[in-house]
Amino acid sequence: MEGASEALEISRDDIDGTLSWSADGRRSIVLFDTVPAGAGAAKKIAENLGAVLEGAVERVQSCECGEETSCYGCLRSYRNARHHEKLSRRGALAIFRHLQIDGADSTGAWGQDLEGTSASVSELLLALALLGVHKPEMGIEMGDVGWPVEAVWRQPAVVLVEGIDGERDTWLKDEGFAVVHTEETDTDMLVGMLKQA
Repeated sequence: MEGASEALEISRDDIDGTLSWSADGRRSIVLFDTVPAGAGAAKKIAENLGAVLEGAVERVQSCECGEETSCYGCLRSYRNARHHEKLSRRGALAIFRHLQIDGADSTGAWGQDLEGTSASVSELLLALALLGVHKPEMGIEMGDVGWPVEAVWRQPAVVLVEGIDGERDTWLKDEGFAVVHTEETDTDMLVGMLKQA
């Protein structure tokens, strides 16, 4: 709700939502206008879901409170006061990782492939998905040695890696890849590189 309010400049008082469960146990989010007769805010959210999710991820990701907790800058509000002790940035980011992102790739969610990656890498890849970057190969090994890489885009030739390994990095560069270290990059830099193709 906060991501929708900020991203689409909708008054937070004009929208609300709740969780719902289907007969087969699947969760869904029900959004609705709080304005009598509706003002079209829920429809606007549905039409701009990518921007809403991006705003929500940015809000949670950029907050300075600990990942194991939450604050009024990320997840807490007066409306959810009874749940404050249960809310955590880490939990919210895990949920975002499992959302199906329309248009990110024909296979749907990146979330299943993000399991097992570090939180910082998952957050970076999720942000890229929300910005429409095509899905990379994730969690694979490259070369005869089998160097693990976080993600590889064949076109353009970009590899995302964690940590510094001179031999691995030299081999990847010799193979024509731009080597990007997760510790030294950000979403804007990667989007610039990946959208050149």
